[in-house]
Amino acid sequence: MRKKLSIIIPFEDQDTADLTNALASINNQSGVISFKEFDVHIVNNSGKPLDMKQFAIFDQLDLHYYELKEKLTYGMVLQYGVARSEGEYFLFLDSADLLNVTMGLHYLIQTLKQRGSRALFLAAYIEISPETNFIPHQPDVNDPSLYGKVFQRAFVKSLNLKFKKELVNFADLYYTRIIMNYTKDIILINEYVYCHQSRPEAQGQIHEKALAQRLILEKFKERRQPDFSSLLKNELLDLYLSAKLTQPVDQAAFELELSKIIKEFARDWEGYTPGLQQLVTLYTQSGRYQGLDTADLAAFIGKIEKN
Repeated sequence: MRKKLSIIIPFEDQDTADLTNALASINNQSGVISFKEFDVHIVNNSGKPLDMKQFAIFDQLDLHYYELKEKLTYGMVLQYGVARSEGEYFLFLDSADLLNVTMGLHYLIQTLKQRGSRALFLAAYIEISPETNFIPHQPDVNDPSLYGKVFQRAFVKSLNLKFKKELVNFADLYYTRIIMNYTKDIILINEYVYCHQSRPEAQGQIHEKALAQRLILEKFKERRQPDFSSLLKNELLDLYLSAKLTQPVDQAAFELELSKIIKEFARDWEGYTPGLQQLVTLYTQSGRYQGLDTADLAAFIGKIEKN
């Protein structure tokens, strides 16, 4: 019988205690749920081999374990798990993360059954940050993370979508942005079913975010996305503002990636215009970019175009 849900866990030389906690959070699920309806796939990314006997206590779980001989990027480890699993839907669970409540899978699987044949399910999740402790996140179509998201395998396959090996910290941005761009068939689940340990070290890698957004634009272009030139403007302005919000750790690499975007899509790029200045001003009226100074936009674009 085909599983309703596959849970994919990437593992890379982390503390096995973290993986034990992750598996325990799955094994301890309760509610009206059959453990036969889902399986768990652990992908060891070329790390020290795991003795799976230590996880025998989780006897309710249908566990599958894979050891990669060569080290892969994060996204490709996830892609390996997707390829090896067969569930109608799949969910990613980092080995340091947890299913947040003992009824988490109950909420997910019941929703899949009642509201099935949908492309994407977004559940609320809790982020644990060393600085701010617990941060609640309601399901949000603008949140590009993988946390608490359940993907329909058939829909992902219809997009011919796979993770990109070039991406490390922003593999999730590429994957979820494309999926959410091509479907409105999304169900929101307000229960907090996922608990994520935050990793702030990725925040300054804006040059890799620029690479991810270039790959996103390539996918949009490939699929003949309507009004591509407007999308291009929005992507570039988002990167410009992101770099103001969080200083890039490598400014030269960031500017080089922006230059690549402009050159690759030169036919769709109009350059700096008063309309572009008006648009970026609108972006800074509210939300995460509120109050940022954008007076240098024209000079910044001129510099990137000459790069």
